[in-house]
Amino acid sequence: MNRLAGKTAIITGGNTGIGRAVALGFAEEGADVAVAYIAREPEAETLVQAIQKKGRRALAVRTDVTVEADVRAMVALVRERLGRIDILVNNAGIQKAQPITEMLAEDFDRMIAVHMRGTFLCCRHVVPHMIERGAGRIINVASQLAYIGRPRYTAYSAAKGGVLAFTRALAQELAPSGILVNAVAPDSIVAVAVGTA
Repeated sequence: MNRLAGKTAIITGGNTGIGRAVALGFAEEGADVAVAYIAREPEAETLVQAIQKKGRRALAVRTDVTVEADVRAMVALVRERLGRIDILVNNAGIQKAQPITEMLAEDFDRMIAVHMRGTFLCCRHVVPHMIERGAGRIINVASQLAYIGRPRYTAYSAAKGGVLAFTRALAQELAPSGILVNAVAPDSIVAVAVGTA
């Protein structure tokens, strides 16, 4: 299983949940992996070790995807340490159930910033390197709630709907440059223990 041999991937929110599973799966397929995280550093370092045990290069980079300087620095470090960026998985996200009558403007703004601004900033700083090489893959993690909504998840549903619209537009924009842009929209995910050996 070496379908990603020679490729390098960045996975935001890569140290836990879906991101962690994707990172391990990519490593199994031969990719080197940069794990971007904002909290829970021990999980990020444990994941890096697990990837390295598979014979792949790995790097953990603390990154707030809503801060442009962080994203710029992450991209530069990945290029310096791993040499290239072939795949970007925009997985970083937050989730908070709140009735609209209790939601603060700051809560709404943070939800939009992490999901939409974060996705934009990571694409903005990775895409030039993909265009330069004439190839790349971007995977944006949306949600089923972008389609169906859910009570108390209005901000989250709106943010993920924005990610879908952004993906559709960016896919058309970047297709002539050889860059494929897709979104996945998972339903609820139950966390289970996954071995790292």
